[in-house]
Parts: sequence; C-alpha cells; structure tokens
Amino acid sequence: MAVVVAVAPAAAVATTEPLSNHDRSPPAWRVFDRRCRTRPPAPRGPRRDGTRPRSVIFQNVAETRMAKKRLQILVIGHNTNGCTPRHEDAAYRVGVGIAGSKAVLVTGGMGGIMRAAARGASDAGGLCVGIIPQDDPSAANEYCDIVIPSGMGMMRDFLNALSADGVIIIGGGSGTLSEVCAAYMYRRPMVAIRGLGGSVEQHIDGYLDHRRNVRIAGADTPEEAVKMILAMATAGR
Repeated sequence: MAVVVAVAPAAAVATTEPLSNHDRSPPAWRVFDRRCRTRPPAPRGPRRDGTRPRSVIFQNVAETRMAKKRLQILVIGHNTNGCTPRHEDAAYRVGVGIAGSKAVLVTGGMGGIMRAAARGASDAGGLCVGIIPQDDPSAANEYCDIVIPSGMGMMRDFLNALSADGVIIIGGGSGTLSEVCAAYMYRRPMVAIRGLGGSVEQHIDGYLDHRRNVRIAGADTPEEAVKMILAMATAGR
C-alpha cells in the first residue's frame, strides 16, 4: 500500500525586529541590470601596458580593408537597341580608363554600351562584373568576368546603383533613366558624357528634381568622365 505523507507549510512568523542590511539589499538581477547600464564605455586608446582594446583593433582592421577596397564604377547607357558606333566608342574608352585605374567595372551585363565597356576593360586587363536581370548567367555578354544573375528583372537597376561607388552615363533611354533615378535616390556620384543624346542629356550639370540629392556632372570626353568619377568616388569614401 502506498503511503502518502502530507507536509504542512510552515506557519508565517510575525516579527517586529528591524530588517538587516542584507534583507534590505535589492534583488541580484536589479544590481546586475544597474551595473550594466552604468558601465563606463570601453577606452578607445591604448591601455597603460601599451596594448589596444580588441574593439579598437577590429575597427582599425575594418577601416584598412575599406581603404584597400577597389572602387566599383557603374557604366550605363543604351542596350543594343539605340546604341550607335559613337556610343560604343565612348563606352570602350571608358572601359579602358576604368581598367587602367585598377577600379572594377560594373555593368548591366547585356549588349550595347554594356558590352562595349566590358570589352574595353577586358582588352586593358581589367575586371568586369555584369549584373543581369535574368536568372540564367549565359545571358551575359562574353566579356563579363563575374556574372550575377539577379533574376530580378528591371528591379536589378537598384542593385546596379547600390553596387557602385560612382556612375558614368553614356546616352541611354528609359532603362538608363531608371538606373539614374536609383543612383540619384541613393546619392551616388554621377558623370554623363555630353553630346551623346539620351534621356539624361537635359539634366547634365543639374539635378533630377527639387531635392537636389546629387548633381549630374558633365564631361566632354570619355577620359575626362573617368577622371572625374574616380575623383568624386574617392572623395565620397
């Protein structure tokens, strides 16, 4: 037979004795919480023994890596439809200039301006990244060293803009204007080559709207455009 033993709770004992200091202390979690909130910030300089806090070391490493990061210059303009030999020549020379500066060329990875710029960078020994709207990497032109098949359609215009430290505009239609608007909203430096027409020609040396986020600078030659965008992108770091 199972035996069940019931234990009665101890009766509360009333006392008139004052609480000790130990009894008056706040709960341990409250002390811990107060100490965490009032803890002084970690020193940013060297310690007395000459060593540096780990957080400062990691910060310095991150800054060094950013300083060594190669600039990424986006080149945009007409696709195969609307791209003339003048546009292709300008894009090719821009690609050569970007490669010569050791920057990375970023394009939409397709034909027209994008292919001509990639061919120029390839001939000059540079690196070209193509961010294409399709999900099939084989859709990119043959001069792309790195292909990113976004599968995003025209939404990849924002990916292009956000991947760039600076943008060079060579002619272009409504698709180019979409990329320019994305770069404008995110305040990316932009340079457009004058005299090549396109949807952005009227905005050269001005702004897209009243917000005046970033001025679209104008250049007379592809070489000048490369020089200007490199200086603007470097200053913005």
